[in-house]
Amino acid sequence: MLKKTLILVLLLFFLKANAEKFLSEIEIETLNPLPGKVTPLFFGSFIEFIKNYMNGPFGMTAQELVDRGFDMEYKYSTGIAYPWKSLSLDSAEGNWSLIQGGFNKRGKYSQYMERTNALGTFGIYQHIFLTDSTANDFYIYFKGDQSVNEVILTLYDSSFNNKLYTVSLGKPDSGWRKSSVTIPYLPGRNYAFLALTIIGVGSVELDESSFMAQNNVSGVRNEHYKFFKDLKPGILRYPGGCFADLTAAHWEYGIGKIDQRTSPNLCYEEISQRLDFGTDELIEFCRLIGAEPHLTVNFANGTPAEAAAWVEYCNGDTNTKYGAMRAANGHPEPYNVKYWEVGNEQYVDSINMAKRYLLYYDAMKTVDSSIIIMIDGNIWKGFDYYNALMGVAGSKVDIYGWHHGNVSDKSDELSYHLHFISGPIVYVEICLTNVFKWLTDSSFYPKTKQGSTEWWSIHEPGWVNDVRSWNMETAYVDALNLHVYMRNPESFVLAERTTFVESGILISRYDTVSQKRRVFAGAPYYSSMLMSNHSGNTSYPLDIMSPTFDVPEDKFPWSPKNVKWLDAVATSTDDTLFLSVVNRHSSDTSGTLISFDFIPDSMNTVVYELSSPNYLDRNSPSEPYKIVPKSKTINFKKYYDFLPNSFTILAFPRSEINGVDDNSSELIFGLYISPNPFEDEIMIRSVNSFELNYEFYLFDLLGNLVKNVSITGLYDYYSLNTSDLCPGPYTLKISNGKKVINKLLIKI
Repeated sequence: MLKKTLILVLLLFFLKANAEKFLSEIEIETLNPLPGKVTPLFFGSFIEFIKNYMNGPFGMTAQELVDRGFDMEYKYSTGIAYPWKSLSLDSAEGNWSLIQGGFNKRGKYSQYMERTNALGTFGIYQHIFLTDSTANDFYIYFKGDQSVNEVILTLYDSSFNNKLYTVSLGKPDSGWRKSSVTIPYLPGRNYAFLALTIIGVGSVELDESSFMAQNNVSGVRNEHYKFFKDLKPGILRYPGGCFADLTAAHWEYGIGKIDQRTSPNLCYEEISQRLDFGTDELIEFCRLIGAEPHLTVNFANGTPAEAAAWVEYCNGDTNTKYGAMRAANGHPEPYNVKYWEVGNEQYVDSINMAKRYLLYYDAMKTVDSSIIIMIDGNIWKGFDYYNALMGVAGSKVDIYGWHHGNVSDKSDELSYHLHFISGPIVYVEICLTNVFKWLTDSSFYPKTKQGSTEWWSIHEPGWVNDVRSWNMETAYVDALNLHVYMRNPESFVLAERTTFVESGILISRYDTVSQKRRVFAGAPYYSSMLMSNHSGNTSYPLDIMSPTFDVPEDKFPWSPKNVKWLDAVATSTDDTLFLSVVNRHSSDTSGTLISFDFIPDSMNTVVYELSSPNYLDRNSPSEPYKIVPKSKTINFKKYYDFLPNSFTILAFPRSEINGVDDNSSELIFGLYISPNPFEDEIMIRSVNSFELNYEFYLFDLLGNLVKNVSITGLYDYYSLNTSDLCPGPYTLKISNGKKVINKLLIKI
């Protein structure tokens, strides 16, 4: 067989290779594309209001103040909103209390401060981070006694001895007034204490404040915006996750004027998850980064009517109740949100869940029948759960959504590493295949497709401080996961990677070395970024030959055997064929022969490579760019060395790729090329006698030109003498001056 011949030649070619290189082969069948299409939806993201990943100084949104509406309380009454603190310097006296209501009609409290003497400095403060490369905008609403001369904003250093900047916000009125100031950027200053103080004896009431860097993009931190823009997620899931089903996740809490949003809006962790990044802000952000919005409606604490109202707010015209509400909020044109999901991980009672899902489906489709609605399915409970759920709801499910995680222990033992880079990946492919079979066997496919609306890669125990998931190992596990989706495009239509939650995509931390807040990407971010930017919509079958490894059986419930060190997927656009390859070997390079249905002579190929010497290497606040992609252009000739611990994409120009099968009777430019295999000559015959004008180039396996013939004139046939050539595979490149076709031939 051709494959054995190629491997034999490769072995001879690599005789000088040492023990740090193993041999592999990848065959790409470009003439037989897989059914279905790989779309940008395969490279989606998932953002969620959980912990401080959306709000707060380390969140995606650019608001630096925590509890900007003064609506949170300390566990023990202090009279001060949490996490603000009292400020009383140099014998200043007074008192603080929280007052029900305030300027924000949907806020719980306002902050009251009463100063009883004229000594020292009196007020409140909290710690904030500064962006030292841009100015900041601040505003606050306040009212108070006429005896108060003015309200002062001051930025102090950590000692409270040095004022970095101070500005008057003006004198209070008896009614609410807004005071806005711009604070110039302070070179070298990365954090400060922001204090609000009063001059003069008397009282003031504070509500709704804001401190944001001017380089924010529609309320999103500039660093996050840039990362998402480069990531190019095809779809963005919002607002959860677990959060989507909480009492804090009613969508109307996140619309309307920004200073009239529901606050504090506590989630189950007793953390304020104020929806300043609400529906309108999400849509604007999605448009800026080129993503489809995906909205998850509240199943556990919401109602079908509430979900239908959200659909109407997004998609209804202005003569509907909620469409008019959207227009009143400044957005008269419908958003036309296409993708909707009912709840998050409702896995307890499949029958009742399915019955209630149908109420949501009918209510939402009544508003807009064109939307695509996903049920939140389950793969961990197997066919029985699927069968019960779909037996009730199946006829009204557009996408069977499911979640999965690539999870392993944090142990440094090699066996845990081998399990992490194989077991979960094998499992998810089995799950995907099973769901496709279930959908097909129950006749729901092709109406119902499948997708993973939440997936992640983490190390247990716990995910809050899982710094190991920022490393190179997780980067190529993510790439392997994406490979699974991309080689199954017939039924699989979308995937959304968890962006935060310590899963290695986007991380915000305080760097003790530089004393700055760092927003940086973990190594896994770059896997998704490379794939979303350098993949095509047509996927091809591959044949991979590679050495294998086994996972020890004694430690893991899922321990695959004969796992190939090399994994790959091939896709193409109209002008480029992309080969995505993971070498999961920790120390050895893979010397790899890459062949198509033909072997091109040579190609100027762009290489995108993500690698690191040790799979535990990771990006960190002090080394945020330790692992980043590198690109180069090479003259590709048949093989490539894939580094250990690497994820690589080779981009071949399709202008030099013209797939041809090896049937010797096929016409090429009106010519028959035979025989194949050949011995001492290659016969080139025309269908009819006519004047030919062709160039023929014959290359050996290593890309060396061994024959070059120009045929011009009137011919019935032409004999190309090959008696001087050694047995083996050759590529015949045929050009008619307008187009080039390559044909694989074998000499025996």
